[in-house]
Amino acid sequence: MIQKVNLKENVNAIDELFLYKRVGTLNNHMLNVLQAEHRTLDFHIHENSDELFYCI
Repeated sequence: MIQKVNLKENVNAIDELFLYKRVGTLNNHMLNVLQAEHRTLDFHIHENSDELFYCI
């Protein structure tokens, strides 16, 4: 069953920059949030999966 997650609340609960917090899973994929500022994330390849970055 899919559960709603408040991304803003989860991000605000993180007290360090660049620290991932898992907020759920969807179709066997991890859903993580993190706080970042003034930085470009390093891109890399995962052979058997995709990544989605949703910047707010």
